[in-house]
Amino acid sequence: PSPLLSPFPFPLPTSPKPMPPLKTLLQNSTSPPMLILWFYLSYWLTLILTYNALSIQNYLQCCFVAILIGVANTCAGMGDKTVREWFDENPLRFLRYFMIPFGVSSISMTAGLSGEEEFFLIFSTDGGKLGTELGVATGLVAVLAVARWAFIDKEGDKGFEERYDGVRKEDG
Repeated sequence: PSPLLSPFPFPLPTSPKPMPPLKTLLQNSTSPPMLILWFYLSYWLTLILTYNALSIQNYLQCCFVAILIGVANTCAGMGDKTVREWFDENPLRFLRYFMIPFGVSSISMTAGLSGEEEFFLIFSTDGGKLGTELGVATGLVAVLAVARWAFIDKEGDKGFEERYDGVRKEDG
């Protein structure tokens, strides 16, 4: 818009400074919903490593389930976009659509193969193992949240002028 027609006494910014790629990755991968997914991933990984109850055949069954559900999720989420456009928007989303069903099926298989006395739902009945699994997951999420605060959110306090190339002038 022309500055002569604008009701504002200063030009409005058209675009903020682009963030460096690593900051963009940090911002995209540490939003609150993503922190929940990081918690699930680290809990799953710690549980699988702690119990080591699955054979190669079990993992292949989990992969088959993940592929079936992942393809359905991808088709439902794409809308009118091509696979390449949809993947380029957010590669982590594409991976999540396959990892979540793989994780769910492998946890349920681990709990089933380990015996009823070892698990309550998906939680270990052994306090030490459960503490390790939840502690690792909580620790990872805490580190990611602090990294986001230190490198992304804290930078937002610099003010409007610095983030928009100084387009807005201070009054006076």
